[in-house]
Amino acid sequence: MSYRRERGELQAVSVFADTRALPDERTIRAAWMTGLTPEDAACYGRLLAAVCSYGRHPRGRTNAMLSWSIDARGAEQRAVSLAIPVRTG
Repeated sequence: MSYRRERGELQAVSVFADTRALPDERTIRAAWMTGLTPEDAACYGRLLAAVCSYGRHPRGRTNAMLSWSIDARGAEQRAVSLAIPVRTG
């Protein structure tokens, strides 16, 4: 969790969850797409497909971290960090 203050007033709060706190990939994908606009859901789907095209991540996770933020006006933001498998050798 993190927060931002300006002149003593709380302006935003963010909550982060990494792989240790996340359910299986299928559950994450379904839950994360809920509430996205059709355009954002399509973009997320394309990004997942692109990352998965590199191969399976050694830890079996594509979604590495999720975050949710809300600001003082009530505007919400979400962000996802994807783990790209690196090929060596």
